[in-house]
Amino acid sequence: MSWTLRGCEKWKYYKVRFFLERMYTHWFVRCGIGENLTNSRSWSVNSKNNNGKMFLANYKKGDLLWFLTNAKGGRKLIGVATVLSVVDRIIGPLITQTNEDIGWTEGEWGDKQLHYEDCFLIESLDLTPDIRCISSFIKYNKEKCKIDLNQEYTNIIKYSTIRKKL
Repeated sequence: MSWTLRGCEKWKYYKVRFFLERMYTHWFVRCGIGENLTNSRSWSVNSKNNNGKMFLANYKKGDLLWFLTNAKGGRKLIGVATVLSVVDRIIGPLITQTNEDIGWTEGEWGDKQLHYEDCFLIESLDLTPDIRCISSFIKYNKEKCKIDLNQEYTNIIKYSTIRKKL
């Protein structure tokens, strides 16, 4: 069996593409009308409900969070950020951060804080993935989503600047 250079190059292309598509997972994060995203540097995760447990068991540093508004907010993507870490939310007599201190004004509060970085505010792009689910964290499924998030993210990092520094 003989290999041609052209055949090897094509194989390398598919191998790199396969690897890049599996480097990180895309997650939709339901964010109400989006007020907490613009006010805060972290997100709340409830580790006691099934949806929170599923996210905490499957996320990894570097995954992408796509913040999705509810019907009142237009069901569109308003931000994308990179997962940095998840830590216990510390509430006690010595270190107390109220919801207002963190910048949270809407929704329910969990017992974990999800920290993210490199947040791009993308509301002006008017991306509507047509995802209708009540879960707080939704793993991206490219067959069920009308937007190719891999392609969109490539374009966002290529043509945008980070709008929210932490």
